[in-house]
Amino acid sequence: MPHRIVVIEDDEPTRYAYERVLISAGYEVVAFADYFSASAAIDLGTGALLLLDLKLPNGTPHGVSVARMVRSKRPDLPVIFVTGYADYAEYADADIGKLHMKPVNLDDLLTDVRSVLGR
Repeated sequence: MPHRIVVIEDDEPTRYAYERVLISAGYEVVAFADYFSASAAIDLGTGALLLLDLKLPNGTPHGVSVARMVRSKRPDLPVIFVTGYADYAEYADADIGKLHMKPVNLDDLLTDVRSVLGR
């Protein structure tokens, strides 16, 4: 059974690009625009990896907060952060997950996903 990856990315074209590359590589993907949409699935144990944008829509938790909330319930869930904002990069917690700057090199992202998931 393929690994399932949860993607939280508010930019629809970017979210779609992540979905396409991950599905093409043999992963299952469930994608959401914000944490509130994704929280029930994550709480139910969905996902072997969380691919998470650092800057999410106003009025919703930012990526680091999301990662901390998720990890409080699922401490072993790997996280990969992405952001297009250099000033947000300093907030990424390297102890939680690796950071990719946008525009993300999809080959590099896929390499890290494979590394994290062991294939």
